[in-house]
Amino acid sequence: MSVNRKKILLFIFVAFLLSSAMVRMIHPRADAPFDLSWSQGPSTDASYYIEPAVNFVKGRGLKPISGIWNAPGYYLLYLPFLLLFGVGYAQLNLITAAISLLGFVFFFLIVKDLPKRDDDITTALFASLFWAFTTFFVMYNRIPLIYTAMILYMLVSAWLWFLGTKRRLFFIFSWAVIFIAVLYVRVIAVALVPAFLIGHILLFFGEGEGRRTRVIRVVTLLAIAAAGIALVLFVGKLFNLSPLDIALARVKAHLKGDIFGDGLLVYFFNIGESGGITRYLPVVSLLAYSYIIVFVRDLFAKRLNFKDGKDVMKVVILAWAVFGAFYTILFKYAPPRYFLFLMPPLFILAGMTCARLLSPEEKRDFGYGYYFILLSWLLFLVFRVILIVFSYLISNFTTFAVGFRLSAEAVARFSALIKFFGSFYLLLSISLILSLLIIAAIYLIDRAGERKEGELAVRREIRVAFIVASMAFFLYYQGAICWRWAENPHYTLVNTSRELARLVNENAVVSGPYAHPLTIENDLRHIYMTFTKPKSKTPCERFKESGTTHLLIDSKNGLVYIERLYPETFDCLDLIDTFYVRGNAVGLYACKDRPEYTPTYFERAQALMGAGDFEEAEKLLLKSIGEGAPASAEYASLGRCKAMLKDREGAEEALEKAIEINPDNLPAHWGLGQLLEAKGDREGALSHYLSVLDLYPESKVVKKKIRELIVETNER
Repeated sequence: MSVNRKKILLFIFVAFLLSSAMVRMIHPRADAPFDLSWSQGPSTDASYYIEPAVNFVKGRGLKPISGIWNAPGYYLLYLPFLLLFGVGYAQLNLITAAISLLGFVFFFLIVKDLPKRDDDITTALFASLFWAFTTFFVMYNRIPLIYTAMILYMLVSAWLWFLGTKRRLFFIFSWAVIFIAVLYVRVIAVALVPAFLIGHILLFFGEGEGRRTRVIRVVTLLAIAAAGIALVLFVGKLFNLSPLDIALARVKAHLKGDIFGDGLLVYFFNIGESGGITRYLPVVSLLAYSYIIVFVRDLFAKRLNFKDGKDVMKVVILAWAVFGAFYTILFKYAPPRYFLFLMPPLFILAGMTCARLLSPEEKRDFGYGYYFILLSWLLFLVFRVILIVFSYLISNFTTFAVGFRLSAEAVARFSALIKFFGSFYLLLSISLILSLLIIAAIYLIDRAGERKEGELAVRREIRVAFIVASMAFFLYYQGAICWRWAENPHYTLVNTSRELARLVNENAVVSGPYAHPLTIENDLRHIYMTFTKPKSKTPCERFKESGTTHLLIDSKNGLVYIERLYPETFDCLDLIDTFYVRGNAVGLYACKDRPEYTPTYFERAQALMGAGDFEEAEKLLLKSIGEGAPASAEYASLGRCKAMLKDREGAEEALEKAIEINPDNLPAHWGLGQLLEAKGDREGALSHYLSVLDLYPESKVVKKKIRELIVETNER
């Protein structure tokens, strides 16, 4: 294939990216015209695939091309990806499948047409891009997401870089700007991605031209970026969005040390906990390692003397050691992520193997490596089936417990059994990893005596080890996710909240204005329930009347079940407090996906409280209170803010005002009781706890607290 055809393919691919980014930028809720899938997240939850399979057997739920709202039949089409790659897509249709196939073909043609050279590093870089793109883009093919756009930008720019452009400084600068924009103002980054992509293309096609022409191209690029940012700000003003407020809140949170809230670690280094570009960590790390290897090669070429594959491994091991130490230090407080630094070099090595396999003459020389490939994939498929069954148990045992009315003791034993299997799965995965690596090491030693002089010494052996190591990483990754599921009961609660709600109240409606199914924290923050036709006046209704919309399930039925299922973890007050502090699904989070909705000062304050910026939240609450007749919930939120800011007197005053307006404001009674107890006023705290007990007589936590206070008072 000629270079011109490659350029045509590049333009087609960038056109897809630009169209999706522009649509997303102009209307934050809109999808790109060619991506008709609605769900944003991948899922390893087997229930996503079991239910469509049942519908398929019953003869319903299949459509040739599904629309935005419904795609049940195409879960089945994605089942092979669930088995092979460990993750599936919640909704899929023919359009998204075609886009994934286009990306596969695009990078296959690039790698296939590479000139044959002895430079293993360059070949490995291209092959690694091919490997990463064909797996991760197929797994996470929702192009309108800014994270996807940024990754595609990195891939395309890297391709331009290695095809001949010398503007590496521009690449580093533009990527850094986009990273900062994504970190603080994601919506502005949508404008920057296509702008810098255009800049890369202009610079690439302008190689060899005069300086004046290139300056004009760069000025044009900056004008495009400025116009994009201006357009985003204009649209934000039009829909009453405030990206700068969001950015300032995040900056303040980071300055206070809350880097885990919405910062660097959440976006790049978490496993299965948070959203963002966590999904693309292998690609990000892969490119980072690749560039470092190239820089090291250029810097130490004479010392390392790159002549054969063994010297290539020197650079890989060097980069592995440096970044491995950094990752290990970074994650010393997070045991499941200790081995995260293994991922990038494994993908680079797997990419080298992939490049050799693409060459027909090399296939015949692969030898016993095929047996290792077969063994690794078979073991991985077996573990995928185990994980499907395991995840199905985790996702549905709460529903089973409620349906069969199991006792709390039986549920506790079953939960402990699931945790045991989760830990066992992780240990088994690590054991298999060690076994595979030992087998590969033995193979390398056995083959060492068969090397021929003048041949790339470890090329054949490296191919085997790379495949084994890459499969081993996938096994570890799945084991880590499984371990997280078993250790975190929030996962079960969130995944079964809909089914549990239907069991306890047929009129319950689940909604989430800012749906983000990838994260446990965001699920807890954004999912809430409303009751369209309550059967009776319950404490739930009284909470709603007080302005608190942070209810999960009907407190008379649903929360009793949760309390019975998780006696040590969940209680009505704990849930109410969690949602109350985080701001739930209102304010800035909601208006991102509902631009027609104008948030009130109170709702924006709730969102800022969820982001951890209590100072700004306090200012907005004071504005809200000063506008007119304040609600009890506003004073309760103000009390919470003041308490977090160590202003106890102000917090007590605000909570007392909230109770004065609405004597049934349960969170206000609970918060004021805690403040008075901390101050030593046990009698005052006891009176408020008794008020809470009147509103929610089923709560074991309140009863226990009251008993403790009575005992302490009598002892004194």
